[in-house]
Amino acid sequence: MRMKLTGADDSGCEFRMSGTGMPLKWRQLGPNRFYGIASKFVEETSEGHLKLGQYCATMGLKDDAEKELEKAAASPALHAKIEAARSLIAR
Repeated sequence: MRMKLTGADDSGCEFRMSGTGMPLKWRQLGPNRFYGIASKFVEETSEGHLKLGQYCATMGLKDDAEKELEKAAASPALHAKIEAARSLIAR
């Protein structure tokens, strides 16, 4: 059973599994541990990699954020969102 990362913002993220949404606040998760788990379960789509990259950028995981954003770059339609996430890395 796979979890789908359906959203992420400054306050937290939401996963969907078996039709049920699971909102999580960032403070509930340690960044490295969460990334390690999420990277195994996020759907292999550009949008999924973008959302995981946004999470990493927000949590200060710069190398992991760049890796995920590079994977997301396969979709030219996400260019503006990818650049916005990269601006978070620079902070």
